[in-house]
Amino acid sequence: MAVRTTALTTPSQSTTGTLKRSVADTIRHLFPENPTMALVNSGVIKMGQNELPRKRGLIGKRRVETPKYEAFTYTPQAVTFTCSSKSSNTEFDVSSADGLTLKMCLLNTANMTVCRISAISSTTITVVSVGSTSFSLSANDTLLALGPAYAENSNSPYILMKDPDNMYNYTQIFRFTCAMSRTAKGNPHYGGQRWALIKEENSVEGMRKVENTLLFSERGSSETTTDSTLGDSFRTMRGLWNWAQSTHNANGQMTHENYISDLPDDMHETMGGSRTKLVQFCGSKIYGLMLRWAQDKLIVQQNNSGEYKKLGVEATKFLTSKGYIEVIKHDAFDRGELSKSAMIFAPELVDYVYLRGDDFKIKSSIQNNDVDGQQDEILGEASICPRDAGYSIMKVTNWY
Repeated sequence: MAVRTTALTTPSQSTTGTLKRSVADTIRHLFPENPTMALVNSGVIKMGQNELPRKRGLIGKRRVETPKYEAFTYTPQAVTFTCSSKSSNTEFDVSSADGLTLKMCLLNTANMTVCRISAISSTTITVVSVGSTSFSLSANDTLLALGPAYAENSNSPYILMKDPDNMYNYTQIFRFTCAMSRTAKGNPHYGGQRWALIKEENSVEGMRKVENTLLFSERGSSETTTDSTLGDSFRTMRGLWNWAQSTHNANGQMTHENYISDLPDDMHETMGGSRTKLVQFCGSKIYGLMLRWAQDKLIVQQNNSGEYKKLGVEATKFLTSKGYIEVIKHDAFDRGELSKSAMIFAPELVDYVYLRGDDFKIKSSIQNNDVDGQQDEILGEASICPRDAGYSIMKVTNWY
């Protein structure tokens, strides 16, 4: 060791230095929240039941018996029809005649004139005018279906029915594993018991990716997709984004006025109102832009997350022409082009689904018998199911 001729000063802190390093006894986990899983109705499904009792504003939870599961939803018959072209005021074409029958009356919403249908040939409609004001229309006019008008003592009424729509999805197998040697498990570590922390981190990391899958994944064109490189076949689910039946394109300039009226206009008629609670997932950029509306003008906004507050999820309510939408920040919508998008849905019309007894759980010691260590995993086979085939889900694109 060299002879010192100057005062001793603090050396650089390194693994070879003589100064003991100051290391915090905890490890800070920088994980974002997973609001989708937080909104799932909690509880254990009892023997003899297939689902938990439903709660307003929460994603349902149910058990299925097969990897491909199905559901039926009844979507109402069309009540509006668009005039695509006309030969005269009594003969015209509509974009679709599905839902029309002979003797049904129609109202032209453009001028409030009424007619009754006399003949239907594909999409060509022949009508007779009703009332003192003659029925008239132009291309692109919207016609509202009224009830049929039958003569006295009529017979053979026209049948008009609609079958429920069948929908299906697949369960997806998830496995998240971690391992540690026997020697490393026994070593002292900063942060306490490192093996316990590794398992906790593995669980959170895995569920974060499950969350993204529930939102954005897509199912295969058949039940399984073949990977010729790995030599296996696998199932994937369709996520909520790809179930959405309606879309609103903000064209890069969403404003508060557009959010109040234009966006709800693009929602399916069953969305909004007092029947179901609507939730919007978006990234921090869109969330911040919405909060700035409050600075520019007095808007109807409530920082009242209600039931979601108890679940550790913050929500801010914004009033629209179809009622309140509770806006929740979601980490996935801060990624890439998703930062310009949002998704609005009714949680209580969505189910988190798992196969039989394969809800997410820990499987311990899955390593081979001769391994000098331990390997554990999180295993689950799960999926997501919109109860109404996605009619209560809207994609919002090109926000800014």
